[in-house]
Amino acid sequence: MAGNLFHIITFGCQMNDYDSQRLAGLLERDGYFQTEEMEAADLILFNTCSVRETAEQRLFGWVWKIAPLKRKNPDLIIGICGCMGQQYGKEILKKLPHVDLVMGPRQIQQIGSLIREIREHGSPLVRTGFEDPYTHEDVVKREDTIKAYMSIMEGCNHRCSFCIVPTTRGGQVNRPFEDILQQAQKIAAKGYKELTLLGQTVDAWRSDGKDFSDLLKALDSLDGILRIRFTSPHPSHITQKVLDTIKDSSRICESFHLPLQSANNRVLQAMKRGYTLETYLDIIRRIRDYWPYAGLTTDLITGFPTETEEEFQETLSLVRDLRFDNAFCFMYSPREGTEAALMEGLLPLPERKKRVSELVRLQKEITLSRLKERVGKTYEILVEGPSNAKEGQLIGRTRDNLFVAFPEKEGVEPGHLAQVRILRTTAYVLLGEIISSEVS
Repeated sequence: MAGNLFHIITFGCQMNDYDSQRLAGLLERDGYFQTEEMEAADLILFNTCSVRETAEQRLFGWVWKIAPLKRKNPDLIIGICGCMGQQYGKEILKKLPHVDLVMGPRQIQQIGSLIREIREHGSPLVRTGFEDPYTHEDVVKREDTIKAYMSIMEGCNHRCSFCIVPTTRGGQVNRPFEDILQQAQKIAAKGYKELTLLGQTVDAWRSDGKDFSDLLKALDSLDGILRIRFTSPHPSHITQKVLDTIKDSSRICESFHLPLQSANNRVLQAMKRGYTLETYLDIIRRIRDYWPYAGLTTDLITGFPTETEEEFQETLSLVRDLRFDNAFCFMYSPREGTEAALMEGLLPLPERKKRVSELVRLQKEITLSRLKERVGKTYEILVEGPSNAKEGQLIGRTRDNLFVAFPEKEGVEPGHLAQVRILRTTAYVLLGEIISSEVS
């Protein structure tokens, strides 16, 4: 096994988690074995994200931290994969001279040949670019046995002024319709109960004359899959047809992560989001008309260049009114290569920090209040496995994506559906007891 142990460190979102699963699957196909002990690894890969500056700072800290491993084992290969690899390319080698491989997210399928080339020639490699990610077999090593991710599109055609994704992942590439169905059938045949569709703007998917709602309808008929989710949609593509398809389905969950970013139209226009506040509110209204307790989460950015205190207060007010189940709140930070980074009117760092702290405090209060409203009610839970927080507990989620923990019960296993009555709540997790269950 010497020379064939690999370790992957992942930064970022579900898409990056999925890309790491692809890297692991391809490496194991080539005879490598995954290890959790970084010191034992012969290959260490950092799968990176460039969306926020903090991820980059963490990466550089990690890579310098393992420099002694390289001195101890000169044959160790260190690779920077993903969005940072695409964004900075050979510049990474100047800043981190002990790195051997730099590659973008669309070079994942080449990982085996790139490692062989480095070992053969002994010199660093940089591979970036925007190749079609769906021209090769999709090999994925999934750690979870209940939930499976599946990419249906890559890249983004939107050009939000603050976002680096089009630069690091390229323009939108749609996975072919039949290819998606075939892999979904394989996932179902392996016993997975939940399927999450992934894409930078997942609801913008189009292929073979079909749109996202057509794809959802086709996947809803899959035998074996109990629940279907998707992330992350762009509000511009949540059509009435999409909502009607979800309403008429049995497996697609009533859970929507709809990034708002700001509640002020001037700021939205400066962000180049492509919708108005009124359009966004109309989508929310239609969702809640269909499902009063639909799962609703969002992304919000505070302190965007030239954002006034009054405009920030509009965002706070809207968050109070809409009462999202949760919101991912970010302080604006300039990203090199984006239009917003060149804008005048960057707010002082203390002001940006103050605003995001205020927003986070508000959302925490709302999240707890929303959870308390669930106490005393009963929900269908897909059992995902043992809870990490407490021995003897299981964990699962409602259809609208709330986490629920409950005591183990004889005959109830991961993958089963259980009716769980909610007894109380913590700040983020509902606590309940099983009323009944069924084997799926």
